[in-house]
Amino acid sequence: AFLSSNDVNQSNEFGSNPISPKVISKILDVVNTFINTETQFYKYNEGGYLISCYNVLKALGSLARNEANMKELKNNGIVKKIIEFIQNRKDNLLETSDRTVEELSTMIWILSFDQDCKNEFLSNGIVEILKGFNVKDSESVKRAVDGALFILIGNQNQNHQSRSNIKGQVMISYCWAQKEKARGIANYLQSKNIPIWIDIEQMEGS
Repeated sequence: AFLSSNDVNQSNEFGSNPISPKVISKILDVVNTFINTETQFYKYNEGGYLISCYNVLKALGSLARNEANMKELKNNGIVKKIIEFIQNRKDNLLETSDRTVEELSTMIWILSFDQDCKNEFLSNGIVEILKGFNVKDSESVKRAVDGALFILIGNQNQNHQSRSNIKGQVMISYCWAQKEKARGIANYLQSKNIPIWIDIEQMEGS
């Protein structure tokens, strides 16, 4: 899964090659194990090699970053599985594992760039579940949760302005060589209460 996310092919419409459907099917079978049991690890073979839940979610996120895989993921009900996972495991796995919350939120963040996935998450109460995660003690988990919420519902926490007064946001586009200059511009606009969006911190997905 991790290797496939870098399988570039500029001759097709996605700019990358899809992974074998068998790989996606196998990984989703493993996800089913986490949905339907109380386990925190998947036993890979007779030798007892264990794969943690967060690594499985990270692998799925890697696949979803490659847009060539999105059709296959959606055909296999990826969003439904993620929703089932959250609903079934929020009291034991998600409340005890920061890494799992981080990878799950990142997965939702990536998938939500697809409008169909986004709508499905929104109609199944995922926003409230994400808001309910206790992320104060981990900056990386907070970033993942905030990123998912940003794509799902936008920035509803702008300081000094009511939501009704915000008509949009200034998106700052830049080349990486000018990253620090772009950040300076962003900070200046924010100091003037102008809502901005900049991908230094908020960009995920393909």
